[in-house]
Amino acid sequence: DLQVVPGLRFDLFRGDSGGEALTPRLNARYQLTVSVVLKGSSGMNVQRPQPQEVANSFGNPSLLPFRSYETSAGVEWKMDEALSVDLQGFEKELRDVVVFPTGMVPEPPQGTGIGRIYGMELLIRHKPVGQFFGWVAYTLQKAQRKDSPTEPWRLFGWDQTHIFTAL
Repeated sequence: DLQVVPGLRFDLFRGDSGGEALTPRLNARYQLTVSVVLKGSSGMNVQRPQPQEVANSFGNPSLLPFRSYETSAGVEWKMDEALSVDLQGFEKELRDVVVFPTGMVPEPPQGTGIGRIYGMELLIRHKPVGQFFGWVAYTLQKAQRKDSPTEPWRLFGWDQTHIFTAL
């Protein structure tokens, strides 16, 4: 009834901000009843800086990839052979986020920022039956960041609190 799947991802970054990263992950599913599954996952991801952030002319070629630590937990309910409902909560912590210092003297970007993203998602899915298939998802989330430890949390520029998707 319990399925645990460990994983390990290797990223190789080429170019000026080259390097490599090994990131562990763990997924687990527990079949609570015939129609209900409890599930959770945890893991780490990396993302290299954007080209303009490491450019020699106005960036910082020594910037390292920023890291995120992600965790989710949820429940999946299979109502019948075609219809299922999935509810999950998630949390993601970001470290080494690129920050462009502000001030009178231009300074190169630094990987000193932190961030957090948390929320929940509800997904209702209808598997292909005949010529019908579809799903509806609603995500409620908040994405915040700090450019330095002394600053208050603020919303990311691309924060979207409510996301509704239908297919």
